Formats: sequence, C-alpha cells, structure tokens
Amino acid sequence: MKKNAVLAYFLAFIACISTAYAEAKSVVVVELFTSQGCSACPPADALLQDLAEKPHVLALAFHVDYWDYIGWKDTFAQPVFTQRQKTYAKRLGRKHVYTPQMIINGHHDVVGSHAMEIGEILSDEAKEPQAAMIESIAKDGEISLLIKNSDNSRPTPQSEILAIRFRAASQVEIKKGENKGRILSYSNIVASVSTIGNWRGTGTWKASYAGSGTDKVAIIVQGKNQGRIYGSAILP
Repeated sequence: MKKNAVLAYFLAFIACISTAYAEAKSVVVVELFTSQGCSACPPADALLQDLAEKPHVLALAFHVDYWDYIGWKDTFAQPVFTQRQKTYAKRLGRKHVYTPQMIINGHHDVVGSHAMEIGEILSDEAKEPQAAMIESIAKDGEISLLIKNSDNSRPTPQSEILAIRFRAASQVEIKKGENKGRILSYSNIVASVSTIGNWRGTGTWKASYAGSGTDKVAIIVQGKNQGRIYGSAILP
C-alpha cells in the first residue's frame, strides 16, 4: 500500500472512531485475536493501540498459539485464548479461526485490520446503553463489586462475571518467523481470564475482588457460552 493511501486509511479510521465517541453512551468491548507470528497482524495491533487510548472502548489483545509452528513462539499466547476464539467461531457460525480477528461486544465478527468497518460497528454499539452497570470501590487492597441491571423493566439474560487481567503495553523483538527482525508494540495484552460469578440478570450481584500485582483488571458481564457482552469496567 502506498504512503498516501496508508495516511488516508488512518485518517478515515480516526474520523469514524471520533464520531462514535462523540455520541457514546457505553463502553464497547473489543477483543483482538492476534499473534506475533502473523505477518498480517501488525496493522490490527496498531489499531488496537489507538482504541486502547479511547475512553469509551475496552480494547483487549488475546494472543493465540496456533501460529507458533511457523518459527516463532508467541510470548503472550495461551491455549485458553485460542479456545476462547474457537468458542466464538462456533457460536458465530464460522468453520475456522483466523488472525487478526476482532470480536466486538461479543457478537460482531470483523477482520482486525478493516478500520472502516470497525469504526462503523463501534459507532453503532456506542449508541446503545449498557444493560449491566458495574460499580466498584477500592479499599485496603480489596475491591467491592456491585452489578445491577440498568433498566429493571428489561432483565438481562443470565450472564457470567469475568475478571480479565491485562498488561498495559509491551514491545517484543521478533527473531524468527514471518515478522523476523521487527520490534512490535502491543497494548492491553491479556494475561488471564477467570469466571468470578454468575448473575441471573435481575437484582444486584455483590462480591469482593482481591487486587494484586501490576496488571490492570477489567470486569465483563457476558452472556453464557460467550454470548453478548452487557457491561464492562476497568477496576481502580
């Protein structure tokens, strides 16, 4: 792609994203499935870096391990992240997994480097209010969580409460494989995903979460079997 075309591509992307945030009513969760061994992934990784800086987006990078065989073992990849992507593929009717792929709010599937399409989806999703509201208070190393339905007249489907730990940023020198010789930057790199509870979709859900380490933690309310995402927040 020529330099001018690249510039136009990014300017158009930023324009779409800016429109989404100007009208935003809720946080949109973007999951990028990526790999250090994938030559097509760096543009998507760069887009995720831009998204990670936006106040109304929770951007998360899940590194998968199925490209490790081509010469470079991804230093952030875990089999559980590959399984998460496969679960999405099955639910969304895809026969295969691929990189780079973005899943937006648990129910939109898009190529992770298709900036214009991503911008349009984010704009639409940002206009929808979160069904689940998440409140948190930090005190003495422990975080009190409260989740409630934002509209009591419309119960949210039964959901899982996920705690996702992630690292804000890192650079990696790639010494083998398709990206050999490059130093690549990554943002919001997921380290772990754990289910900390279940919510029936009405009333309130309360729990305590022990904060530790230097990783950031996001709480996500997601429909059973990796369904639609109804709410999210980054803990203090």
